[in-house]
Amino acid sequence: MTPRLIVHADDFGRSVGLTEAVAEAFERGILTSASIVAGGPEFERAAALTRAHPELDVGVHLAVDEYPPIADPERIPTLLGPDGCFRGRGRALLAIASGRASLAEMRREWESQVQKVVDAGLRPSHLDGHGHCHAAPRAATVAAEVAERFGIPAIRIPFEPLLHLGNLRHFSARRYVQKLLVCAAGARARSCWKQRLRYPDRFAGFTEGGRLDAACVGRIAASLGPGVCELMTHPGLANDDAPFGLDYDWRGDFEAVTAFDRTEFEDRFGVRLVSYRDAWSETA
Repeated sequence: MTPRLIVHADDFGRSVGLTEAVAEAFERGILTSASIVAGGPEFERAAALTRAHPELDVGVHLAVDEYPPIADPERIPTLLGPDGCFRGRGRALLAIASGRASLAEMRREWESQVQKVVDAGLRPSHLDGHGHCHAAPRAATVAAEVAERFGIPAIRIPFEPLLHLGNLRHFSARRYVQKLLVCAAGARARSCWKQRLRYPDRFAGFTEGGRLDAACVGRIAASLGPGVCELMTHPGLANDDAPFGLDYDWRGDFEAVTAFDRTEFEDRFGVRLVSYRDAWSETA
């Protein structure tokens, strides 16, 4: 069977530049799918662009850090810090894993995030998580329950081969430890989601997160075997138009996924570009 590749953009709605980059990368590049952030500053812009591009497949980028909560803060107190905002990522994930964060409150918040997306007239095809929080210990069960409530059939498993090194620019020892933790969570989540949700057979883009280039995309495409693979990207039009001050080469990711024409890409690497919406269709 021809390998199938989902080229995915996270953080749709994060900023003007990142939101516009998703639409442009879909129009003239190989991007096939994106996940929208309900609490993103440019959520309304992202929702409008999705409605204007109905072929663009959209999921929900669940969050428990960085973005503002959607549910009433009084109903999710264990997810929030003293300032009424989500905790930083490390503390948020530790609170979830240790049991200090209520699973009922997490479900309430994630249901609120998905409901906001649905109320905007969108039909999400899948779930993933900011910082892969949806696969964290204890959170994976909640993510599955939320998906089932809204009839969302698919979810991301963030398990990249541990020996995959790819583009090592800015890939520190700390980053590799993060990769180990994410992959361990992804492997554990798989057992929770098996028989309940669909998910790609393989995942790529963690090592190169925010540091992609066209050559790396080509190497990933050329290495695929049968089944479905998701390539995670973070495209942006400019590196100075990304809030929260992260050291990501958003523009580099954008150039990487717009360096190819879709037909030329499929012919050159012998893959089929698909989205979460159609990845498992017999006609894809």
